Amino acid sequence: MQKLLLTDVRALLFASGVVLCEGATELGALGQWWKDGAAGFSDPGSANITMIDVGGDSSFGGYINYLEAFGIPWAVVADGPAIKPQSKLGKQLTNMRLAPATETPGDDGDFEASLA
Repeated sequence: MQKLLLTDVRALLFASGVVLCEGATELGALGQWWKDGAAGFSDPGSANITMIDVGGDSSFGGYINYLEAFGIPWAVVADGPAIKPQSKLGKQLTNMRLAPATETPGDDGDFEASLA
């Protein structure tokens, strides 16, 4: 069973929404994008959105279950392997009926072709 840190739990309970990032790289990149004004807010805090590093591609489960239990909107930022149907996250999203009906774009290794 994954244990959530007390500070994480507290921040999540009072958030308008939560962005679950696979790791520090995604969290840092998303934070920079947000800081640059691309989201229309000066920072996630101004929108009462908490961004959190879940600690790896197999660590989303407890956070998602917690957020769902309290009705807090959430989103996931992860790379392709984390959301493949056979991954822990992929299986959880499938069980929740939130997984896409087909494989993710670019599963054949040609991401640019999948955009065409």
